[in-house]
Amino acid sequence: MNASIEIGAHVPSIAYVYLWVAIGLIAVGAMIFSIGCCIMLRRWVETKQPQQVV
Repeated sequence: MNASIEIGAHVPSIAYVYLWVAIGLIAVGAMIFSIGCCIMLRRWVETKQPQQVV
């Protein structure tokens, strides 16, 4: 009976796991930063022209 099993053949190395975690954290941070910028621009920057009184 020959039972050979390759341990870790289908498990990604820990470096790839750390890489994907880092990419995910950067993506989440970029989304939070973008949403914050949009909120600040909408609230504190005057983007609409005042209506002129005739």
